[in-house]
Amino acid sequence: MNAVADLLSIEDAILVLSKTNNGKDLDSAHMETLRQVVRDGNVGLSECARVEWGKIVSSIRMGTYSKEWLYGVEHLRKDAQGYVYWKDVRVERFNYPSFDDEFSAAKHLGAIFEHLERLETPKEKLASELRRVRVQLRCATHMPTDKVMVVSGLGIDTERLAAHDSSRRINISRQEMPWKEIHKIVRIDTSVPGFCIDKERKRLTREISAECDHMTAIDFLVVVQEDIFQLETFLDRQKEWACGVSVGAYQVMHDVPARLMGEIREMNLNLPTRQEVVDALMDSSRVDAPPSLATKTEKLRTSWPIP
Repeated sequence: MNAVADLLSIEDAILVLSKTNNGKDLDSAHMETLRQVVRDGNVGLSECARVEWGKIVSSIRMGTYSKEWLYGVEHLRKDAQGYVYWKDVRVERFNYPSFDDEFSAAKHLGAIFEHLERLETPKEKLASELRRVRVQLRCATHMPTDKVMVVSGLGIDTERLAAHDSSRRINISRQEMPWKEIHKIVRIDTSVPGFCIDKERKRLTREISAECDHMTAIDFLVVVQEDIFQLETFLDRQKEWACGVSVGAYQVMHDVPARLMGEIREMNLNLPTRQEVVDALMDSSRVDAPPSLATKTEKLRTSWPIP
């Protein structure tokens, strides 16, 4: 069955190439789908990509194919080099590993530019405003929901290190190094005028670095429900990293993921989903947005469900 499906997909690919000047007349996104079909066959496509490929083949057979907006997002195009344009203004470059990732990114980008158009943003400011809106979406600054910064890592316990005599201190091995766990969970207020996530990170780093030497720590922003699950993965990977440093480092970090996740749950955070953050921002710029937007965002303050 797979052999038959692959043969049919190759025949479709040959048809597409022959009718589009060897693919030169294809939209860049469709060209990428064609490459995937040639490389992996139709069965190698995701469900979303398979549906898109079927539409491409059908339109070429009927002679109705024409270059389209990127994944159907009006005013969004991508050139052969991967640069993405909104109404002929170059705004960024796409380099996603899969069809599904690029499809989602295009839909998300289109929604942001529709939002900026409703705000009557000048064309020359689109790129800079795109960065601002992305920060706004990442930090949910437009919503009265909880946000926390989690900092986790390793440092050297200076007090224990000072207990060694000077000659011993110089020759101490990584295995014997007095490692110290670093972690901090801080609520942040993104509604403060002039709030900057990078400045907040630097402030926390300065505070923690004063407590120990040679700090190696990474921060993680928890704003939406999806961040909780990503945080757990991040902490598990950090524990694996500590195992590569030394046995002592691993022993210090061994129970950190479970303990930090327990602290997060006890905080009973009010977190929206990522889609709710996007919807709330898009609604705020619509002319027909309901006057009860504040009430709507307040309803999103539902407690993250503890499994």
